[in-house]
Amino acid sequence: ETVFEAAAREVREETGLDVEVLGLADVVDSIRHDDANRVRYHYTLVDVFAVVRAGTLRAGADAADAAWFAVADVPGPGMWSETERIIALAVEMHEALGAPAVGGPGG
Repeated sequence: ETVFEAAAREVREETGLDVEVLGLADVVDSIRHDDANRVRYHYTLVDVFAVVRAGTLRAGADAADAAWFAVADVPGPGMWSETERIIALAVEMHEALGAPAVGGPGG
């Protein structure tokens, strides 16, 4: 399974949406240290840019709910700065590629 295939599968499993991955947005490392400056955990996040092709948004087994939000409403208190940066990057990619409306099929 390629990274893009894995991303599409994860989206389908967690949201009920079928997406087409159009490309790589960025790769981000989240490294947290303990009080002794030892690595407590290290996550590597592979962010892809995709558009919804089919499906109905629903929460997967590991979430209480799922919903669409306007991009302007997404950054909220306590959001990681890297998440905000990736969202802004995805919006730029969306505009550059002339992708379908944000918010799923039909907007």
